[in-house]
Amino acid sequence: MTLAIDCRIKYDTLMDNRSTYENVDLYNYGVNMVNSYNSPTRYPMHWHEVVEMAYLPLDADRSVPHIVNVLGNEIALSPGDVAFFWPGQLHEITKNPDLKLVGLQYSLNLITEFLDFLPYLTAYRRINHLSHDAYPEVTEGIGGKILEIIQAHKDRGPFFGVEMIKRVYDIFILLARYLDESAAADTMNHSHSVDTLEKVNASCTYIREHLQEDLTLPMIAEQAGFSVPYFSRTFKSVMGMSFSSYVNYQRIRLAESLLSEGRLTTTDICYKSGFASIATFNRTFRKVTGSSPREFKNYHRI
Repeated sequence: MTLAIDCRIKYDTLMDNRSTYENVDLYNYGVNMVNSYNSPTRYPMHWHEVVEMAYLPLDADRSVPHIVNVLGNEIALSPGDVAFFWPGQLHEITKNPDLKLVGLQYSLNLITEFLDFLPYLTAYRRINHLSHDAYPEVTEGIGGKILEIIQAHKDRGPFFGVEMIKRVYDIFILLARYLDESAAADTMNHSHSVDTLEKVNASCTYIREHLQEDLTLPMIAEQAGFSVPYFSRTFKSVMGMSFSSYVNYQRIRLAESLLSEGRLTTTDICYKSGFASIATFNRTFRKVTGSSPREFKNYHRI
């Protein structure tokens, strides 16, 4: 297992490096797929705010090189291997000559809103590579779920979007069980106490329930019983994003819901989502979604 030990430091650096930033639009109920037909032979160095997984199926040719790079570490993938690229991690597809790599992209928020996953978040983010040769059971389980997601999208049966998300949760449950059984989990899984994780989760719940209010870092830190510097560091470590980024993301999620309903004006939605000005709302909305509120509203009207 390749560990991104300096993930936090590199994440802070990369968030300021917009030249390699890629804005990813999530489709299909929040899950993007990379099938063999749209898998690139290579993809340049970049980073984004979603989770990405690359899987090399067991029937791939071992003699053909499949290489990815994450946080400056080159990883040669063998059939059955899985690679993980977490939000903010600089990565690239270096070699994929036969287009065998398949993968997924999805928001980490699918996971962070469930208390059961919170004790594992720090450990999850340190996994960049799982080798099939070393961990056949977990990689075959994860690989199988990835292929099921791709098949569900291809078939487009009833509730196919829900079926895809269910399998994303299955993947994280498999990872959690692997961490529980791994000797490394003893040190990684308890980097934050259960009490701390529960307080962070309670803070997230409070934020989601009070988006129209003035949510400040000192106020939420005080509610959690932490100093501002400690809460800021811990929140980012657990959630994979800063406090302000999380607040903005949740406000934009609320705005998207209100825009899709089509009953309120954009100005009303701006203030109901907790933004103090139209300019800030428009700028943040485009940063998070890749489109303006007007474009988003028109799309849903169509």
